Formats: sequence, C-alpha cells, structure tokens
Amino acid sequence: MDDIALPELAGKIISSAKITRPSVHEQEVALEFSDGTSFSFCCSSKVKSEISVYRGGVGEPEVIRDLAVE
Repeated sequence: MDDIALPELAGKIISSAKITRPSVHEQEVALEFSDGTSFSFCCSSKVKSEISVYRGGVGEPEVIRDLAVE
C-alpha cells in the first residue's frame, strides 16, 4: 500500500465540506478552507464483464466467442 502525504493540507481550517455523486459509480469529496484554497478527491469504479463461449475436450479448448462488456 502506498501512502501519499499532503503537507499542503496540514493545519488548514475547513470552512465547507461536500460529497457529490455525479453517477452511481462516481463520488467526489470537496473541501474548502478558510484561506480560500480547496481540495477535491474523486473516486470511480468500473464494472467489466468478460464472457467466453468455448468447446472443451482434450487439449486446448476451442474458443467460439469472447466478449467484454464495460
């Protein structure tokens, strides 16, 4: 796991905090500070389905169709 320090935010006073959801798979946290600066963090998730139709048997399976839905 990587930690990322944000020393620019240390000691600031939050004057406003807001969470928005532009879509069901996306969220944003926005902080406004008393000195006029702001910070925002966006997080999104993506769903991907992979489908494979194949014929098994002896040896390598024969792939009839592959499909990815995003």
